[in-house]
Amino acid sequence: MGAGFSPPAYEPENNEIGEFIVSVGRIEAHKNQIQTAMACELLGINSIYIGPILDQDYARALIDAGATLLGELSHDETCKLISSARVSVLPSFGEIVSQVNQEAAYYGTPMVIGLGHDWEYFGDRAEYCDPTDFRDIARAIARAWDRPRERWTTQPTWKTVAMKHLDKCREIGLINGLESQE
Repeated sequence: MGAGFSPPAYEPENNEIGEFIVSVGRIEAHKNQIQTAMACELLGINSIYIGPILDQDYARALIDAGATLLGELSHDETCKLISSARVSVLPSFGEIVSQVNQEAAYYGTPMVIGLGHDWEYFGDRAEYCDPTDFRDIARAIARAWDRPRERWTTQPTWKTVAMKHLDKCREIGLINGLESQE
């Protein structure tokens, strides 16, 4: 799975994998890959999943749903697939600005994100979906599929995310008196 894996770069006309979505995260129900696989099956597109397998039964169900499971890959291999994917999809339950969404933004890969706190950070640069509804995930994937690649000029960092959250907390009055560290 990990050693020696070298996915081809995304080239629509000449790609061994074909066009695909990628979903990166622990393979477990919290990350909601089954709903994503069902959405991809509905749309007739390939779906690739990267991450440590925490739940073997869940992984088997994912494969049964037509998913390609690669398991845990190196950071470089993961980034290569994120940058090669047509869409990065992470409709997990309770995610707060994940690293994979930051990396997808950096590479210009259109994103589908579950409803949550990401809106303050990504705004209209991502498509959002109800993670409990595979049809809504499919609609969000279809919208993202047609988006142009829009690479961020700087790679987002956890500090950037933390500062945005801190600013939002100040704005709504949850925090008073903390000074910015910038």
